[in-house]
Amino acid sequence: MIKPGNDDVENHNGQNKEMNLRDYQLELAAPGLEGHNSIIVAPTGSGKTHVAIKICLEHIRKVKKPKIVFLAPVKTLAQQQFLLFKKFLDDDPDMVCQLDGDSDSTIPVDSIYSRHTVAVMTPQILVNMIKEGQAKINEISLIIFDECHNTIKKKPYNIIMNLYMDRKFSSRNTKLPQIIGMTASPGLRKVKDKGDAIEKVMSLMANLDVASPPVQVLRHKEELRRHQTEAEYELIVVFRDPGNRFHVRINRVMEEIEDEMRSGFVKFESVLDDKVQFTGTTSRGCQSYESLITALRQECKKIEDREASQYFMAITKHLLMYNQSLVLNDHISGKFALLYVRQELAKQPRNKIEALLLAIFEKFGPEQCQGVSPLLRRLKSMLLEKSQESSQLRCIIFAKTRLLSDTLATLLCEDSDLNSIMEHNTKRLTGSGPSSSELGMTKVSQLDTLKQFREGACKDIVATSVAEEGLDIDACNLIIDYNYSSDEVGFVQRKGRARAKGSKFVLLAYNDSVHARKMKANIQLARMTSETLNSIKETDLHQLKSEITKLQLKDKRLRELPSSVAQSYDSNMCKLSCLDCKQFATSSNCIHHINKQHRVVVDPDFPDQSSFEEVPVGMEDLRFGDEMPTVGKIFCGNQECRRQWGVRMRYLGIRVSVLKIDNFLITNDAGYKEIKKKWNKAPFDSLKVELTTEDLEIISRSEELFSSDDDD
Repeated sequence: MIKPGNDDVENHNGQNKEMNLRDYQLELAAPGLEGHNSIIVAPTGSGKTHVAIKICLEHIRKVKKPKIVFLAPVKTLAQQQFLLFKKFLDDDPDMVCQLDGDSDSTIPVDSIYSRHTVAVMTPQILVNMIKEGQAKINEISLIIFDECHNTIKKKPYNIIMNLYMDRKFSSRNTKLPQIIGMTASPGLRKVKDKGDAIEKVMSLMANLDVASPPVQVLRHKEELRRHQTEAEYELIVVFRDPGNRFHVRINRVMEEIEDEMRSGFVKFESVLDDKVQFTGTTSRGCQSYESLITALRQECKKIEDREASQYFMAITKHLLMYNQSLVLNDHISGKFALLYVRQELAKQPRNKIEALLLAIFEKFGPEQCQGVSPLLRRLKSMLLEKSQESSQLRCIIFAKTRLLSDTLATLLCEDSDLNSIMEHNTKRLTGSGPSSSELGMTKVSQLDTLKQFREGACKDIVATSVAEEGLDIDACNLIIDYNYSSDEVGFVQRKGRARAKGSKFVLLAYNDSVHARKMKANIQLARMTSETLNSIKETDLHQLKSEITKLQLKDKRLRELPSSVAQSYDSNMCKLSCLDCKQFATSSNCIHHINKQHRVVVDPDFPDQSSFEEVPVGMEDLRFGDEMPTVGKIFCGNQECRRQWGVRMRYLGIRVSVLKIDNFLITNDAGYKEIKKKWNKAPFDSLKVELTTEDLEIISRSEELFSSDDDD
């Protein structure tokens, strides 16, 4: 059953092969090996996955007909953990599998899942399988949650545990899986004091149904220290260039647009909600300004008046664009920021409000910019210095956005000074995305980047937060937070990515930024975590179990409260209108589905509300499912708007229109008015009616009719 490998496995007289864990790892595994639910809290690089595999092996040995699910929050991490599981479990072809959600395999997912004892996947796949009836909580004997601090709020991990809790409280004798959670930090986000911290950890314990203190290394701390690398921390402060031309001119542009917006509040007062307002109380070019405008934009999406909606949507879009350009100016250069602005302006439709906004830029915006930012100059000098010190440099640079990561990676890769010492071949590493225009990466490209980094073909990675959690890169010896910080979980995770001896963790930040202060707060929270776990460990076990049960019942009552409210909308037919211009698109009763995946419009009038374009050459092979190539795009039929609504796909020889719900404002006669990011959050059942051959005839006939009208 177990494949030997290096020191991890030993063979006892050729009979039983077992993992040879270190003493501190056995200490972490102990409650899980005895069949108890537990949360394992241990530093990154301590071998938590090996501990999990050991628990799995013991579980397989003890349990009749075991069924194990190992969950990782992102695909790259799931792939890494799957390969480690295979190392110990691949003697039996039916032992371990990976379900990645985008496999081209013709074998149904439920068939692969049911045939294997251990399934490695991301949590959303398990959520989908349970909803589709392909998996059942009570038929799983063990679930392992990697990076279990994500078991909060409405995240997929917690959705799974909510299903678990519903079953737990529905019957006293119900069968439930053993739960194992693993994390480097349980997460003390926004806690004010130790009491808050204890409540936060207790909440995580309740969510994972763990009634005993989180497991830490206590008896074998010295052994853990010998095998753990602690990166040295350093703060480097950079001062901004005074009177930066790009910053001054773009601020003037944004000021003029904000004044125009305020006049719009007066002009459209009769059709605006009270929530549509702008305080302008924060500095431009920072995250808080982006959050302010994004929140305003969300409210503007709900404006039903077409002229007002188009006006405010255009203004907020431009303010967000200029705010992003200020970020690029701060982190890269005014030249790149100006190029970004001009490219974005060229994409905008030509209508009255867009013409006004363009005129503001042409009047007040910069014409040209030179030089690089102080931040980038310091980053380059640091990389040059480290490259000269060692040819074994492996550096991960964390940046806030995909755009910033992509731009920075390109610049560093092409930098002649850096490449004169060694070939850095800098790559970017971002999360998956629906299209390259959103700078997302496929799983294959993510894994290829990590492979090149491990093997030394690439010396630097510029990454978003996707590289924080769990990625095993032993060779990494330099971590740089590029004017960027997150909470204490991110701090612990990033610091743990530097695992080579002599590693450094550097925060490179502007002198007036909040990042240095946040970093100090994160260090304090990391220390508080240890104190909090010790306090919970000292709590009476009977009292602890009682508190956990109270938290679970309270959470169950809260989850049940909004269900009756949500159901009240189900019987009301909804209208879907363009998010930008509010032109009517279709009704909810015209949304049918293919294989419970793709929402297709079956509306004879839809071609009159929309416009279609063929996919450019080279994109024909993009697929959303078997035998369903993407053949075109759908746009709003309002030529002054032209928002993309979705894609055109070929299904059984017919072109069908597949919509993306977040492109629409959803309303009904009962006063419902919302925007949803996912179809399963819609106030109507989008999977109620499956697409039929009769539907395909209606679609084909209606498009032929409208094509004939156009020809006339």
